[in-house]
Amino acid sequence: MDFKPESDVAVREKKADDYLDVARSLALNKRLEESLYYYRESMHLLEELGFKHRLNQLIWELEKVLTGDISELNYLKFEAFQEYDNVRREIILEKIHKFEDTKSWIEKREEMLEKTLFDAKKFADAEKYAKSKIMYARAIKFLNDLGWSKEIETIRNEIKLIDEKVYVIEQRKKIEQELEVQKKLEREKYFEEEKQKFEAEKRAKAYVPPEPDPQEELLKKKNHIAEMNKQKALDAEKAGNYRSALNRYEYLYSLYLELNYDPIQRERVKQKIGEMNEKIKEAAI
Repeated sequence: MDFKPESDVAVREKKADDYLDVARSLALNKRLEESLYYYRESMHLLEELGFKHRLNQLIWELEKVLTGDISELNYLKFEAFQEYDNVRREIILEKIHKFEDTKSWIEKREEMLEKTLFDAKKFADAEKYAKSKIMYARAIKFLNDLGWSKEIETIRNEIKLIDEKVYVIEQRKKIEQELEVQKKLEREKYFEEEKQKFEAEKRAKAYVPPEPDPQEELLKKKNHIAEMNKQKALDAEKAGNYRSALNRYEYLYSLYLELNYDPIQRERVKQKIGEMNEKIKEAAI
């Protein structure tokens, strides 16, 4: 399967959703100041993408958060507006700005930086690396605001470590998936071989050999007798026992006639019979 990278729109929308998840979690845990930062980041991304319907929903949700009506924030039902309401947006941003101005700028940044780093480590320890990276990215913004450039490199190293861990996890998953596919193929091959073996054994048990043909068996037997008798005739001839060789050749000739042997072979046996008779006569003189 070919890998298809996500479009820029999909990536940015996912990032907006990640910010929104963090914002809601913070709001439900009474950490309103921090949640407003993530709500605002999510709002900016949705504005850039032109997702007006989702912006209306986010504005409506922020109104609930700022009024303290967040008891069922995870289950909010959006009261739809007909059009994108820019007036509502400005009012919400103004409320956020006023809320943020209640503390000194540096004091607030330092406090939020500390909480952000704590959350980043907490998410990393829980292997929620996407959320951890969001927190570290936010921490870098705070450090930039405060002018703490040396600490930024430390945070970037933490992000690199997270990326390395994510890579190792993804590679491990890939290897495990490949091994699982290999095991599956091996199991399928084993079961197929066992199935074929079982079917072969089943066919072997069901096979009934045909009954031998009596006539064919008799012909085989006579052919065997003919060959055996031929050899004995030759042996007797070599031993000088011509009378015995004559009897064997005569019997062999009768078998060749019965079995319809090749005429050339029959003629050779006939010649042997004549030779034996001659030798018997010579021996009698």
